Amino acid sequence: HNNVATFQVLGGSGGAECVKVKPNGGKIGKGNRNDKYNLGEKIVDVAYRYRGVPYVWGGTNDSGMDCSGLVQHVFLKLGIHLPRTAAEQARLGTYVPKDKLKPGDLLFFRTYASYISHVGIYIGHGKFIQENSDAGKVTIDSLSNGYFERTYAFAKDIK
Repeated sequence: HNNVATFQVLGGSGGAECVKVKPNGGKIGKGNRNDKYNLGEKIVDVAYRYRGVPYVWGGTNDSGMDCSGLVQHVFLKLGIHLPRTAAEQARLGTYVPKDKLKPGDLLFFRTYASYISHVGIYIGHGKFIQENSDAGKVTIDSLSNGYFERTYAFAKDIK
């Protein structure tokens, strides 16, 4: 490596740019943030708006939703049309290893049997946002929670 550090520069307009600098302070280049990264952050930002929304089986709107309804609703707010069920959503995108998860990746779980029956949105730092039927609302939970660790199947990047 060339001993280069990359810093995110945030502006008031909501845009962000990366600036690469050498340790001696010499600037060697800059460029706009990767659109895929920005989309992942936007997905998380939109998902946060639904914290506390009640769990309703089959629901897909602000008055109540289930896990795949939450995911479908969040992505639709960003102009991305997804299928309705977690099993259908799991067929999209590319697999992501658990140690390479990025905000906005979808996490799929086998909570009932061998099939995909639950989905959540990875938000970073080992946590994800989901419509939690046990809590009866949208919650933020940890992937290291024993239940979710046991039932975790895989993650997909569908951005």
